[in-house]
Amino acid sequence: MPFSLGGWRLYLREVKLKGGSTVPIYFFSKKEPKLGRPSDLPPDWVVAVRADMGHPFVFKKQDPTAHVAARPDPAMKLGKWRLYRQHFVDDDTNMPVTAYVFSQAPLPATDGIETEPVTTLPSGVRAVLGKSGLPALLGLRPEHLMWNRKA
Repeated sequence: MPFSLGGWRLYLREVKLKGGSTVPIYFFSKKEPKLGRPSDLPPDWVVAVRADMGHPFVFKKQDPTAHVAARPDPAMKLGKWRLYRQHFVDDDTNMPVTAYVFSQAPLPATDGIETEPVTTLPSGVRAVLGKSGLPALLGLRPEHLMWNRKA
């Protein structure tokens, strides 16, 4: 069965290179493309969503041990901002909270707050830059918090 995500279906197109070898090209489309056929998600490939457009794409999973120190921050970028997700317990209500934080610099480690880079947004959420240049998330559920932190 072909892979789909939020109305987008994954397609495969085989492209023949000048040297004679054939390369698979995977892409998402909401409409039936002229070239390509519906495809399953290939093994060792990952789906992510572009923050600026909400469009999914696929890429090969990388070996987690390869070039660990040289890897850039995997957090989703929006202009000069990077998006992180933080998990903590609210001191007043003693309830778990998930917060999305835009930052221009990597977030420092903080006791009691688990921070991770956001590589894909929850379903129905879009990241946008406002007219002032500050980022915002659209479509968040009420239990999420969001704040901006400049470097």
